[in-house]
Amino acid sequence: MRPARRPEIPAIAAVAAAAYAPHRHRRPAPVWAAHVAETCDIGRRWDESVTLVAEVGGAIVGTVAFYGQAMGLPSGWAGLRALAVDPSAQGRGVGRALTLDCVARARAAGREALAVHTSAELASAMALYRALGFRRCPEHDADATALLGFAGEAPSPLVALKLDLRDG
Repeated sequence: MRPARRPEIPAIAAVAAAAYAPHRHRRPAPVWAAHVAETCDIGRRWDESVTLVAEVGGAIVGTVAFYGQAMGLPSGWAGLRALAVDPSAQGRGVGRALTLDCVARARAAGREALAVHTSAELASAMALYRALGFRRCPEHDADATALLGFAGEAPSPLVALKLDLRDG
């Protein structure tokens, strides 16, 4: 695990696109395309987050964006988003390691919680976060369709999860 370097943005975006591709049926096509484009636009969020990568054999196989202040969530919360692991490396603990790096960063920054939004249908993501102690925080749920600016499309719910960092 390490912070990404700017010249790696295309490789990071490729990992994210590959990781998200199997889930394209979960949202209407235009919403999905906008979601993937936004997720893969690492350069847009470069200065507001720390993009982390996981390497295996010199190749980037995973990524996550860590935010010292969670986006649109209570003050004192850190956030993570766009966790993605290349399909060739899934099931080997890469996502867990990237998430734990975010937990350590949030603790080091003195944050009281670490939050993430995900889709309830992403069973592996939900299982990972739950295994690490994240709990549902429904008052902060969101709608991907609305966040991406699509009117008239069916809602695409995002569930909010938080890890309380105040108790150790």
